Amino acid sequence: MSRRIPIFALALAAALAPARGALAQTSGEKAAEAQALFDEAMRLLKAGQAAEACPKLEESQRLDAGMGTQFRLGECYEKVGKLASAWASFVAVADTAAVAHLPDREAAARARAQALVPRLTRLTLKVAPAVVALEGVEIQRDGIGVARAVWGVPVPVDPGEHLIAVRAPGKQPWEGRVTTNDAAGAVTVTFEIPPLTDLPRVAKGPEGPPPPPPRPVSHPRSVAPAIVLGVVAVAAAGAGVGLFVAHSGQATDAQSLSNKIKAAHGTCTGAAMSSSCGSLASKASNADTLGNASTAAFIVSGAAAAATIGYLLWPQPATTTTGHLRLAPALGPGQGGLVAVGSF
Repeated sequence: MSRRIPIFALALAAALAPARGALAQTSGEKAAEAQALFDEAMRLLKAGQAAEACPKLEESQRLDAGMGTQFRLGECYEKVGKLASAWASFVAVADTAAVAHLPDREAAARARAQALVPRLTRLTLKVAPAVVALEGVEIQRDGIGVARAVWGVPVPVDPGEHLIAVRAPGKQPWEGRVTTNDAAGAVTVTFEIPPLTDLPRVAKGPEGPPPPPPRPVSHPRSVAPAIVLGVVAVAAAGAGVGLFVAHSGQATDAQSLSNKIKAAHGTCTGAAMSSSCGSLASKASNADTLGNASTAAFIVSGAAAAATIGYLLWPQPATTTTGHLRLAPALGPGQGGLVAVGSF
């Protein structure tokens, strides 16, 4: 049987071929490699080495899909006992030939497929209802996903050991193996998938002791207030000294003027009032004012000095590491107030 078919049929088959998927037009190198593999497989088949020929036909079909290669691959599978794979290959060729309007090739392929039906071994996956009800459950056979529609349906399989794996969220993965033998007649093997076991819950360890309370932390005292108060005390003291000196000068001048008026037998009362009495009154008033101001300056200086000493000697309150909060003035155009400032 020739491997190649008319171009229009091959194009249509390439678009519709199932299983391994139809390939679009291949490069010349791939086509040449596929032909070389096909020729070598045919040589091996004639030599009775079907086990070595099948992989080469599989690769040839993958590189350059064709009904001829698919048919020969079905024959090779049949020789090595992979009856399910052989049946699937013949059915694929028959379906493709039907679309390509090649009745002779379709009839030959269907006859070969039908001849294998009485010999097929089928596997039924009987899934437990608890597993069917699970969300996101996935069942695989030999690493290939099994659709829900196939669960419970007898499906042709090749003889040998098959690995069934089940996965579902929140459940322990489950795996099982089933072996199907090459029987003389059709056999259906039923394999049950049991309910899955929940994943173990992670036990929480005993709660430890409560965390210790935050430790008091002493922050360095700011010296800015002490500096300001010290400056005020010194400035006030200086002002007090200056005012006292001015007071003493005015008082001395007033006393000297008073002595002059007395020496001139003058008086600051009655009709014989001396002309110097106005100056005497002014000097005396200035002396009193400067004296009062000097006293006030000394009082302010003393208060500022006492505040400075008290600020530096007063115990610093301990704070915790959780943070602190203070109020600060907030000024802006047309508004004012206080804002809370702190660190945590």
